[in-house]
Amino acid sequence: MKIHTKDIPNDTTVWNYILKTSNTQEAWEDISQSYDMPDIFRMKHNWDCDELSKDIDEAKELYGDYSWSYIGETKRSPYTGFALTYNPSHIDNLSEHEGSLGRSPDLIPTEGRSKNSFFDSHGINKRTTASKYKSIGKLLDCSKRTLIRSRVATCHGNTDTMLENRKYHTDTYMHHAIRLNIPITTSNTYFFKMENRNEPIFLEKGWAYTLDNKIPHKVFTARLTSKTRTHLVLGYSPWWDYNVEEDTWSSNEFFGKKHPMQMVMDGNVLSGLSNLDVDI
Repeated sequence: MKIHTKDIPNDTTVWNYILKTSNTQEAWEDISQSYDMPDIFRMKHNWDCDELSKDIDEAKELYGDYSWSYIGETKRSPYTGFALTYNPSHIDNLSEHEGSLGRSPDLIPTEGRSKNSFFDSHGINKRTTASKYKSIGKLLDCSKRTLIRSRVATCHGNTDTMLENRKYHTDTYMHHAIRLNIPITTSNTYFFKMENRNEPIFLEKGWAYTLDNKIPHKVFTARLTSKTRTHLVLGYSPWWDYNVEEDTWSSNEFFGKKHPMQMVMDGNVLSGLSNLDVDI
């Protein structure tokens, strides 16, 4: 099935239009019931994290380090970074390298979830200038599916809003976007907690992590620290691929046949991963 972006009404997002005009939701319900997948797993990679850290710092100097924003905030958020994808046709007041960072709905000019708005994740599919910078670009060139709403994410553990009592959150379903979380720099104070688990997890460098984003989760620092934690947070459209020349979305060979987590394990999302570990 092929969907032309020009045919999508302005009052809805690409994803909501896909759900409305295809059997994507039904296919997801079938696949999610037929696969027994872990809540989280990790795979080894051979990318040089020290080189990536250096290039990320340079990219921040060149293209900016933007803050996650909420209504009523009077100080810089403890979560900063820059976008790896953006929407050149966006209708909100967001620059190229801040378009994938969070905003309170009160800070978004548009009303509702419309095409080319901040909430249109599948519209945020063009790689930013920073995403092509040195080793960052080489890693992302290994992508095998369409990259959507992705970013470099840095946590600053020098504020009490990053401590363990911070709130859990959830993200989108995996048939919408399958995420890979790749630690670049970290320290032993930072942990990842899933609500369904009693103990937090330390996310190690050298691995790429994928989880069920609908399970409430959070990152926190066990104590205040001047050290930061930087990850690549990569979102991929697993079952629908974007064709930039045609400006179309098409269901691919994995649609309704393979679970998005299995696609990551089999190298159908990002090449360069190996040594599957589900015992985290």
